[in-house]
Amino acid sequence: MGGFDMNIPGESAEYRKARASLLQAEANLRAEVENVAALRRALPEGAARAAAYSFQGVDGKNSALEDLFGGKPSLFIYSFMFKPAAGQGTCPMCCAFLDSFNGAAPHIADRTAIAVIAKASAKDLSELVEDRGWSNLPMYSSAGGSSNTDYNAESADCG
Repeated sequence: MGGFDMNIPGESAEYRKARASLLQAEANLRAEVENVAALRRALPEGAARAAAYSFQGVDGKNSALEDLFGGKPSLFIYSFMFKPAAGQGTCPMCCAFLDSFNGAAPHIADRTAIAVIAKASAKDLSELVEDRGWSNLPMYSSAGGSSNTDYNAESADCG
C-alpha cells in the first residue's frame, strides 16, 4: 500500500488506521488534481480577443497586448488595484503581494512574461514603482482602455 501500512514505534493501532486513511485521501486528491489538469489541457481554443488593447509602460512606451508576451509562450497578468485619479490609493493586499512578487519575478520571467496592469496613469505608476522599489515588475497603465472590464478585472462595484 505504498507506506500506508508502515508503523512508527509507539503509535497506536487507532493512529495507524487514521493515518493510512489520511494518506489514501491525499493520494485520491492528487489523482483528482491530475484529472482536472488533464481537462484544462484539453480545453479547446478560447474566445477571440474582443479588441486591440494598448498599455502604457512606466517608461512612457505604448505596447499592444501581444507585445507584453516578449516572445514567451505565456503571459502572467496581475491586475493591480490603484486608481489615484479616482481618489483610490493603493490596495494594501496588492502592495503586499507585489512587494514579495518583485523578488520572485526574475525567476518566473525566465519562462513566463509578466505584466502588472493598473488603471492609474503611467506617471502615477512610475512614481509608485520608484517609491516601493519594484524594479523587477513590468508595470503598465490600462487607463482609457476597456481591457479591465472586458476581462473582469474591474466592474462597477469593484474597480
